[in-house]
Amino acid sequence: MLVLAVFACTEPDFPPPGTPDVSQPEVFKRDTIIDCMVEYRTGNIPIIISAPHGSTTKGGTVNEKSLVERKESNRKDPNCSCSFSKNQDAYTMTLARLIDAAIYEKTGKYPYLILAKQHRAYIDLNRHKQCAIPYVSGAYAVANEIVYDAYHERLTMASTDVENKFGVGILLDIHGHGHKVQQVEIGYLLSKEQLTKTDDELMADEKCAQKSSIYSLSLKNKNNLSFVELLRGEFSFGDYLKKAGLACVPRSGKLNPASSETYFSGGYISKSQGSSAEYGGTVDAIQLEFGSTVRNDEAKRAAAAKSVATAVIEYVKKHYNTTAFD
Repeated sequence: MLVLAVFACTEPDFPPPGTPDVSQPEVFKRDTIIDCMVEYRTGNIPIIISAPHGSTTKGGTVNEKSLVERKESNRKDPNCSCSFSKNQDAYTMTLARLIDAAIYEKTGKYPYLILAKQHRAYIDLNRHKQCAIPYVSGAYAVANEIVYDAYHERLTMASTDVENKFGVGILLDIHGHGHKVQQVEIGYLLSKEQLTKTDDELMADEKCAQKSSIYSLSLKNKNNLSFVELLRGEFSFGDYLKKAGLACVPRSGKLNPASSETYFSGGYISKSQGSSAEYGGTVDAIQLEFGSTVRNDEAKRAAAAKSVATAVIEYVKKHYNTTAFD
C-alpha cells in the first residue's frame, strides 16, 4: 500500500482487514492520500464510502492558517434553509472504516473511502459552501475553505474515476442521528411527505424520480425495475439491509417513516454527488443515518458494518451493469 502522508493525521490508522476469501491474489495496489485534513483511499470497485462528520479533532491549521469556528451569525447566507449543527456524528468515521474493511473481506476488493479529519464545529461538509463554513470580513475563512474544497474535490475524483472505469456506481454517505426510533434512515433526497405517497402516485410524479439521488439507476438497471421498486421494493437497498439484520426505512415492509418519526432525507453530498436530474452522472448516492445505539456500541458497530457491506455488494450485483466483482 502506497501511503502519501501529506498532512499529519491525528487519528491512528485503522488496522488492515483480514485475508479475503478469494482464489486469485490481490493485484490492485491501494493508495492513501492524506491532505488538507482529508483522507482519501482509492478503490477498485464502483462503491464509494464517505464520512464527513465523524472526526473528534478540534482546531487545526492548513497552510499555516487556523480553522475558524462556525456560528449561525458568520454564515455567508444568513437565511440558509439548512439546519445548523455543530454536533459530530459519533463513531461514523470508525463505522465507515469498518464498512470499508468488511467489503474487502467479502470481495477481496476495495471501495473508495473519503473521510474528514476535522470537527463539524468548523466545517459542515454536507451543506452548500455558503451555509457550511465561516464568512468573515467579506471572505470565507481561508483554512476552512481549503478543507471544504479538498473534501468535495476528493468526492468528485472518486466519482469520476468510477464513471471512467466502471460506467456506473454508488456512493454511501455515512451519518448518525439521535432520533428516538433506532433505525437506519435511508435518504434518497425524497422528503418524508413524498414517501407517504402511494407507489402509483410516486410513479405518476416524474419529478420524484428526477429529484432522487438514484435517478440514473432508475433509468437503466439490469432487471428493468421501476423507480419505486428500487426505492422501496423487495430488491431495494432497504430490503437488502433489513435482510442483513438492520431495521431501516424505506423498504417494502415499511414504505415510509411513521408520522411520529423524524427522518433525514439526504443532504448536499447526496445531491451534488448523486445522479439527480439536476446534477446528472451515472454514480448514484444514498445517505445512511445510523442511530446512536448502533454507533456507540463496539460490537453493534462491527455487526452493522458487515450488514451494510453485505447489502451494498448484493445491491450492486443485482442492479448495476458491471463486471467489477467477477
